Amino acid sequence: MHSHKKKLTKVFASFFKKKFFFEKNNQKTFVKLAAAASRFAVVALVLCAAAPKAPLCGLVATGRVHFQKTGADPDNSLKEPNAHPGIYVGAVIMAKWSQLQPTGRGLDTAAIDAGLAAVRRYNAAHPGTPLAAKLRIFAGPSAPAWAKSAGGAPVAVTIDDAPAQIGRFWTVPYRAAWRQLQQSLAARYDADPLVAEIAASSCAVATAEPFGLRVFTDSAAALHAAGFTDAAYKSCLLGVADDYTAWQHTPIDYTFGIFHDTDSGTAVRDPQFTVQAMKTWRASLSGRGILATHGLRAPLPAGLQPIYQTMQALGPPIAFQTLQPRIDLDAAVRAGLAYHATEIEMWDTADAGGPAQVTRPMLQAWSAGFACAARQGR
Repeated sequence: MHSHKKKLTKVFASFFKKKFFFEKNNQKTFVKLAAAASRFAVVALVLCAAAPKAPLCGLVATGRVHFQKTGADPDNSLKEPNAHPGIYVGAVIMAKWSQLQPTGRGLDTAAIDAGLAAVRRYNAAHPGTPLAAKLRIFAGPSAPAWAKSAGGAPVAVTIDDAPAQIGRFWTVPYRAAWRQLQQSLAARYDADPLVAEIAASSCAVATAEPFGLRVFTDSAAALHAAGFTDAAYKSCLLGVADDYTAWQHTPIDYTFGIFHDTDSGTAVRDPQFTVQAMKTWRASLSGRGILATHGLRAPLPAGLQPIYQTMQALGPPIAFQTLQPRIDLDAAVRAGLAYHATEIEMWDTADAGGPAQVTRPMLQAWSAGFACAARQGR
């Protein structure tokens, strides 16, 4: 900020000097005026920097999530945006909690910073159609060992038919550690204009989605033996906004799914709770609270209608990710646009070495279909 002030002082000094050069006695006057003007400009810059950022509008590159099964670190090399420059408005930058706080002391942001550096390189090569970053932090099996032991010993669960260990995410010590992580990340990135959004991944287990399903139905007995209850899980899900309080300027994407009660030993659908959580989220963050879901496909199963109906009632910003890359993506994306999506995440396409069979003309057609883009004159 000090360097900005010096530069602004020189600019305004030059301006006023030209205005008053014919009067020697005005030298002190124009220096004072220049300094005052620069202070005013600095205040204006601070106010602009502190204003809430606008949510993304358009297609967002999801990136490759296979690391969740292989144990490798996330790949933030932006293969998909580089294969289709000019299409995407954003790219997901992923990091494991274990990468950020391996020992529980301090914060190692090398993984995120490397991803942001890739975004900057892309933007330097394509200045007319720059990308913004959407941060997504993975906990669950990707949490560090010390966090998995917060609130009690790690819990052995089954995720996608494979054994895994997770922390007791519903307990006060675990949630406090996660909240502290968000405070540290916000201190570093909340004011960074390159970071357009962050995905809320509190309470997440199998992926970065708070509303897990399969892991709970597969491992309900182990979780309940460790003290897990439906009430504790609901408390965690309703407390996500509090976990991200430190993020004051960045829009936050919360992925919703149908809640399932498991206290009885059998999964019982509870869509009313999901609707309650969505309304609570939007009421807490207003326009910064993005309503998201990751099961987009067409036709849409009747059981998911409460989520989509609530999205329509509460309005944008709305974000989707398709169920998987090997579905009818054209039908799914067009359904998302019909549901007034402001952003849709796209898997890596075949042109980028990914599984999604999507062509550039399809991507261009989808990009042109966002109503928010039309309102912004894009």
